[in-house]
Amino acid sequence: MILVVNGDDCTFDVNPSLSIYEYERRYNRFIFKSYQKPRHFVRNWRLASKFNSSLCGRMVVDPSTTIYGLEARIAPVKSFPWHVTLLRKQKDLCNGILILSRWVLTIASCSVNTDQISIGIWNVNSLTSYEQEVKINKRFEHEDYNPWTAENNIALVRLQEEVKFNDYARPICFPTMETNFDAAAKCFVTSFGMTAPGSFMKGEFLRYSAVTILPQEACSYSRSLLSRNTDRRNICTNYDAATLCYGDDGIPLVCEVNGTYRLAGLFSSLNNLGDCITPYFPAKYTRVFEYADWIYYVIEKNS
Repeated sequence: MILVVNGDDCTFDVNPSLSIYEYERRYNRFIFKSYQKPRHFVRNWRLASKFNSSLCGRMVVDPSTTIYGLEARIAPVKSFPWHVTLLRKQKDLCNGILILSRWVLTIASCSVNTDQISIGIWNVNSLTSYEQEVKINKRFEHEDYNPWTAENNIALVRLQEEVKFNDYARPICFPTMETNFDAAAKCFVTSFGMTAPGSFMKGEFLRYSAVTILPQEACSYSRSLLSRNTDRRNICTNYDAATLCYGDDGIPLVCEVNGTYRLAGLFSSLNNLGDCITPYFPAKYTRVFEYADWIYYVIEKNS
């Protein structure tokens, strides 16, 4: 097998039991992977198939057909059943998304100090029988996460017990090589975060906003020198459709693909001053597919 390593062609004796991520970690070399198909070496294909089960990415209620508010739309009950709130001592800290019955994907800056998750919640001030709270068993931050630049801002959370799937709690579908997230895609973000700049009160209801994927060149460009680094591991959306602010860390960006929703990204950072998103700062997310090797590797090793 010929691998391109640091610009040079190198020959490796391939051990089929090792994933690309394991090669990169073991030999401390970046492997250029864009020409490979399939892109990800997964030893446990049964595990990989679970990421796209018949239940994933399906909502009982489509939010685009039911609007409970005006400017800030309140998500209907039974919509966005994959949205997860990460808690510490019963207080919500940030957000994540359910990808398997015992696994939640979030950002590294969000996973610290959390001890349980909540899923199926619609109104934070009104507990219901369909809300599930599950304790966190272990957290896995990306080894190369840089809190100063927000690079590799991604983490996995393993739950102590399985989330029970129903109309209120379901996993999101995982993106594949063929998944095309562009401006034509129907995409949403969801959050319990602050409802407006200058407000420090979190929202009572789960809210959603439709957003548009920006071209990569627009994602990389910012009119302010205060913005953080952006590369192909990020994905950006327009800033005028939703105000992203305090409490929105880790919110999922999901897009409809052939009738089901797939995970495109996780909101990874505000600007360096911690301000709300403005026209100077397109909303930046960690592009999940770029970390598929790492996600498969961690789950396979720790399930």
